[in-house]
Formats: sequence, structure tokens, C-alpha cells
Amino acid sequence: MTSAESSPLTSPGTLSMSVSRVVAAPAEVVYALGRMRWSTRPTVTEADRGRRFAFHVPSGARSTWTYDLVPGPDGTTVTESVATARAVPLPIRWLMRRAGVTDRAQHLRAGMVTTLDRLAAAAVTPGPADA
Repeated sequence: MTSAESSPLTSPGTLSMSVSRVVAAPAEVVYALGRMRWSTRPTVTEADRGRRFAFHVPSGARSTWTYDLVPGPDGTTVTESVATARAVPLPIRWLMRRAGVTDRAQHLRAGMVTTLDRLAAAAVTPGPADA
């Protein structure tokens, strides 16, 4: 159960979009699932436990990624958002096309849906300490 929302391009080549999903777990549990490895060197810009996690990627399109967590009656609505400050540089666009990515917004949206689906599955799957 995901919903996607895109806003118009703010300047040529930039984009802003978000995808939301209800995760059947408390916001604190969802927030604690943030153990990830990144091949880029992002800067964490916000880390408000159980509410919001955001980071900025200074290279490429200079993207800012945000995860907002809103508690609700059925769990936590998680909204993943991305906003870019500039168009993707030409060499990266070329590599993306070689990898089969012809519509960046559609590709990002699909990845966001997958991320939230995996997050939802991880939030309800007991870890080794819980089993």
C-alpha cells in the first residue's frame, strides 16, 4: 500500500518527489532499522529519532533524501522524499542510460517503493534478539 507524489520540476533537470507507505510498527522501531552502507559520502542533516531522518548527497544531482515517520492507528506512515538541486551531470546520465534507466523519475519512484516495502517487511520481522 504505497502512494506516490511528484511535484513539477523546479528548474531544468531537477526533481522533487515522495512515496509513502504505512508500516505496521511503531515509529521508534521503524527508525531503528536505519543501519545502511552507502557508497557515496552523504551528510546527515537531520536525525530526530522516531520522526525524521535526512541526508544530503553533495555529488551528482546534489540530492537531499528525507524519511518522515508519522504514527497512526495502523502503524507508522513512512514518507521517503528526494529533491535534487541540479540536473544529473552528463557522464552520470550516460552511465544511467547504459544501465537501462531512460526515465530517472520513474526509476527513482520504483526504487523508493521497493525501499519502503523492504522497510515494512523488516519492521515486522523479528530480529535475532527477538526470536
